[in-house]
Amino acid sequence: MPAALLTALMWMVLVCMPLRVQANAEKLVIRLPLQPSSSDVSVDAAPFEQSWPVLRWPYTALPPQRLQTWPLASTAAAAFTYFELRGLETALSGWPWPVAAALGAIEARINWPASDPTDFGLSLVCATPQCRDVLVKISAVGTRVPVPTAASAADVQPAAQSVRFGMVLEPCLFGAVPASTLPAILLALVVAAAGVRFAVPWVHTHLIAPPITAGRDKTD
Repeated sequence: MPAALLTALMWMVLVCMPLRVQANAEKLVIRLPLQPSSSDVSVDAAPFEQSWPVLRWPYTALPPQRLQTWPLASTAAAAFTYFELRGLETALSGWPWPVAAALGAIEARINWPASDPTDFGLSLVCATPQCRDVLVKISAVGTRVPVPTAASAADVQPAAQSVRFGMVLEPCLFGAVPASTLPAILLALVVAAAGVRFAVPWVHTHLIAPPITAGRDKTD
């Protein structure tokens, strides 16, 4: 019975594993309340002159995005795009201190496939020093080697390149644990507890310390 239970738990872990995993990730942990003096925060009103996709506290997962990384303007060192953060000013209001301490950070995270080699960077941009309006600034530098569309043409330009990526905003518990990882953590704890309760005693009884039977001495 313990062996069957252990097998069932192993299958549970395999089934619960995600079927598709993004190969690369870059994240920015944002402490709440937001401190304008942080090294990841800059003040620039220019990006706020146009609208951007919205990331709303506490959780947002946007549809897949695409950003062209080559060619760039002659003066640009990287490709840039922005995402607007909303709900930060009232994120922790009304919560008791233990809950506010646990939810005192959020994580902005980019995931992209390894088939689009890119160096990403994330930072915050505020419209004013008070940081009431906040954007997440995304910078991307493509690291793929440009390939000409026709090798025989000496003056042909390589094809334009872009990167696909996903954008997620979620609570980061105690500034270290993304909320989306809690189910996997709980599952690991359940499997570990079941192993301690059933598998370890079974292995110790049947494999490590088998019963020893001693023959009786015949003295008669």
